[in-house]
Amino acid sequence: MIPEQVPNHVDGKDVPAASGEWLDKFSPADGSLLCRAARSTSADVDAAVAAARAAQPAWAEQTVVARGDMCREIALALRDRRDELTELVAAETGKPPDAARGETDAAIEMGFFMAGEGRRYYGRTTTASMRRASNRSPRAIHRPGPGDVPRPTSPSTSPKRTTNGTRRSRIRPVNSSGRGFVTRSDLGGCLH
Repeated sequence: MIPEQVPNHVDGKDVPAASGEWLDKFSPADGSLLCRAARSTSADVDAAVAAARAAQPAWAEQTVVARGDMCREIALALRDRRDELTELVAAETGKPPDAARGETDAAIEMGFFMAGEGRRYYGRTTTASMRRASNRSPRAIHRPGPGDVPRPTSPSTSPKRTTNGTRRSRIRPVNSSGRGFVTRSDLGGCLH
């Protein structure tokens, strides 16, 4: 179930830590050795960040729907291996099987949720989690931007005031769109 060694996964490849060192991972249930994991240092982090930066432009060129489809495939693979993952979580954390299954199921559901986010960025209006300050119905509006690259917008519900009394813009990250956006409550909407 658990491999003897767990290397780093960088740029699509399993690689040991640059130092060649390993960290022993013990079972919380009985103290036995579960596996050895790559003991990463800042050099390993630098390599992973460099690989991620190199891969980011190709990821950003994908449509949000395509990125969502990839997330969905990962969630489906997790669901297909649900029992194995539950055993892994139980062994690694010492949780009882029911609690480990709950954690596994939550991860799978989050994968499906994030996969669906890619489909919500194509000019549709969808319910937001909070009401606007004016107490009108909550809405988050998503509009495609130039070049068919979607740019989501959202009303801000609690503007921050600066020392001179003006309202401050907010920058909000967007997970599957690969972009961020700015909300301005004083304008009653959003800027890109």
